[in-house]
Amino acid sequence: MKNKKFILGLLCSAFLVSSTFGVQGIIGTADEIEENSITSEISIDQDFDGKSVLVVMTEEMSEINKVYDKSFFGDIEISSIEDLTYITGDITDKEYLNTQNFCQILQLHLPIDSKENVLEVINQVEQITGVESASPNYYDSFEEVPEDDFYEDLWGLNGTNGINAPQAWDITTGNSSVKVGIIDSGIANHPDLSANLVAGWDFHNDNSITSDDPIGHGTHIAGTIGAVGDNDLGVAGINWNVSLVPLQVARWNEDSQQWGVNIAAIVKAIVWATNNNIPILNHSIGISSNGILFSLHKAAIKNYTGLFVCSAGNEGEDVDVNPHYPSDYCNESNASYNDFSDRVISVGALNSNGERRTSSNYGINTVSIYAPGGNIYSTVPTSISSTGYNYKSGTSMAAPHVAGVAALLLAEDSTLTASELKDKILAGADTIQITLPNGGQHTVKKLNALGALEDYWYEVSDFATDKVEITTVRATLLDEISIPETIDGKTVVSIGTSAFAGQTQITEVEIPATVWRICSKAFQGCTALQTVTGMSGVTTINDEAFKDCSALENLPYMGALITIGNSAFWGCSSLEFVHVGGALLYIGDYAFYGATNLTEIIYIGDLAIQTIGTGAFYNCSKFNALGFWSGEMVLPSIVSIGMYAFKGTNFSEVQLGDGLQYIGNQAFANNPDLVSVTFTGDALPSVGTGVFSGAATSFRFYCAQSLIDSVTETSAWYAYLSVMEPIE
Repeated sequence: MKNKKFILGLLCSAFLVSSTFGVQGIIGTADEIEENSITSEISIDQDFDGKSVLVVMTEEMSEINKVYDKSFFGDIEISSIEDLTYITGDITDKEYLNTQNFCQILQLHLPIDSKENVLEVINQVEQITGVESASPNYYDSFEEVPEDDFYEDLWGLNGTNGINAPQAWDITTGNSSVKVGIIDSGIANHPDLSANLVAGWDFHNDNSITSDDPIGHGTHIAGTIGAVGDNDLGVAGINWNVSLVPLQVARWNEDSQQWGVNIAAIVKAIVWATNNNIPILNHSIGISSNGILFSLHKAAIKNYTGLFVCSAGNEGEDVDVNPHYPSDYCNESNASYNDFSDRVISVGALNSNGERRTSSNYGINTVSIYAPGGNIYSTVPTSISSTGYNYKSGTSMAAPHVAGVAALLLAEDSTLTASELKDKILAGADTIQITLPNGGQHTVKKLNALGALEDYWYEVSDFATDKVEITTVRATLLDEISIPETIDGKTVVSIGTSAFAGQTQITEVEIPATVWRICSKAFQGCTALQTVTGMSGVTTINDEAFKDCSALENLPYMGALITIGNSAFWGCSSLEFVHVGGALLYIGDYAFYGATNLTEIIYIGDLAIQTIGTGAFYNCSKFNALGFWSGEMVLPSIVSIGMYAFKGTNFSEVQLGDGLQYIGNQAFANNPDLVSVTFTGDALPSVGTGVFSGAATSFRFYCAQSLIDSVTETSAWYAYLSVMEPIE
């Protein structure tokens, strides 16, 4: 791979710009939106258009391209009605249009310019059946926070705490067939972007001229997503090849004398992306209102079925408590977002030391992932920096890292849906700790481009000089995994603790002959896992290794197996057959508890097992073979049988060898078909209470006559004397 030549100019005295550029609205709660009128939250002192009102219709009243006559709104004076959600062309060609839960958004243009009139119109519109909400068309400002400058190159891509972009580029560097819409301030004509720029739209001036980026925000974001790679110029984007679509929403606000954005423009941009089949949108704009604008923005995003990547905001707050929009819509635990939250990703910002930027919002449920967002070097218009490059910081800069990785994923597999893109990005992420303002910590996800792109990959630790143990596996939307015999030239000998735990997509795993140990909880909770193959070298299956693998049906012949740990197959309710060799010595406590379909453990070779732990097969009601034949248990080398070990199983005959020293309480209780236990030793083992309770009425314990004669009234065996008979 040819290295990109990076601009290394030192900007010692420059200020850095930090942002989500934000819409400053009114703070409220979701409950207030549904139950109370919102007009009381609006003041004429707020900055909004005096000539229009935005209206969200209910789903029941909404139809794609439905035309509303002015008369629908009664006596309200309206110049014209604009359907902001108008779908152009053939609806069946729109890949990212939600036709099931569609909501129309209308802009009512009014004949006079008056904020007082806007408030009155909203009051009237809210009373009309079929209207979900009405709001002003707010004007808002871009947020910019100056910081001290220091040179960090492109640490977000290739630094220690970056996203592993160079490794991802070994898989793909992108594809121009993938379109990413950037809802922002425009994208300048820049030599490091021009080859990847395609036509977009300016939603303020209503034309296709999008190159006049007045603040450089959108151009900077575009460079992170897709500055041209391998062109001996400037910086490299996450995608060397991609189609960057500028969706310009910036406007000059005469009242505040600064650049900003209005809400209608954002809605139009989302609809334009829907009409033009854009699969990914980057939205580095925050709306600090969950009252007035809640329904409006929610409806626009819900109508779009592509991946919506948004910044988490720069207030340094817990947005689980103080919601930030639209990033709150990623919260899949919120039932009101159920039909679209799987398509929204909220992105927090990290510094180059891997720590959360103090300004970045945080929240377990409402910040999906964190990405580089401190001192990010990227493209800007030359009107802002003569070099055409500069640093910016904030969650605005973090979001395009995620959008860029999503574009790489589509370049590799164009069939992925928005929810699948989100799943892959989150499943491939690293796990880190971030520090909160109160000193506490959250465990969160950090973007990893390589992890997202690879179907599965492993982290390992050295087991010996030339051997490794797999400690973590990253598997995304994957059914089958074949564990390699070697990784980086070292032999894989062990599957580490919890290495595959909770991988609910995996259905089949192949374990090579080099692996001799499966550690505790290695596959715990792999609820879709049906088949394990290989395992010919495995000697040890540790505690809870396959616990709660409820779909597990098939295990291979395990000829080298010596130890099955405590609860190793607990809850494996689909498992029927286990085939082992003569090496098996130990079955731990509750090893097969809950394996309600287990029928047989068949030996091929000597029957060497010595210890069966407490409750090992408790209530395995179909279990009737431990040895060579169905219906029989043959344990010639057994030393200890724990309490409840075979309680509730289905054996008819049991043969116990002369080395047996202990049988625990109720070890064979509730075996209604059990007719005989034969013991060949010359000394009775220690025995608990109720060992054979619930056996067949004809049950007999066969042993040497001398052992029967040795039983006294003080012996624990006295309770079983009535069923003891001599071996013939």
